[in-house]
Amino acid sequence: MPSHTVDVVLVHWANTGRAARQSADVLLAEHHDQYTARRWAARTLAEYPGCLVAAARHDGGLTAVARHHSGRPLWMELTGPVDPDLASAAATALGEVIA
Repeated sequence: MPSHTVDVVLVHWANTGRAARQSADVLLAEHHDQYTARRWAARTLAEYPGCLVAAARHDGGLTAVARHHSGRPLWMELTGPVDPDLASAAATALGEVIA
């Protein structure tokens, strides 16, 4: 059975320019609360049409929204302590599923 690997480009929002953000498959940011994270993720996915997943780590966990093939957004919420490595891995995995 053949297998394929999808290379997903993850870019951390902080300290990156617009060019790096536009080339990203997955954008990951830091926010303080879930409400702000949700708003940022939805707005970012709309603003960057090449982006597959916009994810934001916040005090309560991780919020991510993905651009599903059907055109409907796919939301993912992780609650509890989410360290930066877990946030990166979860956002990348969601990007691989969507891609």
